[in-house]
Amino acid sequence: MLKKVFDPASVKKTHVYHRSYSPRWWPDSTVLNYDGRGRHLIIDVVIGFPCASSFVERASRELLHTTGVEERRKVALYGDVSLHRLVSFVVEAFGELGAQAKKFLEECVERCQDRLGPDIISATWSTPTFMSYRGQKIMVALQGAQTFGLRSRALQDFP
Repeated sequence: MLKKVFDPASVKKTHVYHRSYSPRWWPDSTVLNYDGRGRHLIIDVVIGFPCASSFVERASRELLHTTGVEERRKVALYGDVSLHRLVSFVVEAFGELGAQAKKFLEECVERCQDRLGPDIISATWSTPTFMSYRGQKIMVALQGAQTFGLRSRALQDFP
């Protein structure tokens, strides 16, 4: 998705390009010079589980409690990266996006004018815009990650 919105040469994955923004953590993706002023966009993806024992009580009463906690945890984990921009892209296990993820997607929509470009070939009637198409792709990836997690756990419990 990032290569559709930003210059593809500037989008780097951690395993390909490592820049230590934090002595304790590495980002999932980095967009170099994303704003034309030398600042980098640091993106860290998190899947939050509202039913986890540490979240369930407050998450049952407070909308987006899990995403807020995870966003604050990432900010604390990275420390001061004020020269750049950190986006904690949090997706709850049930599909809700965190505030930073929503804002970032809205900025992406604005940058590409909500057009799909070459991806229009694989779009359907229900995903004619950048936002709907990318939202669907995020949800499919989320379900795949959950399936992988369940399968891994099942293999541990029943070898």
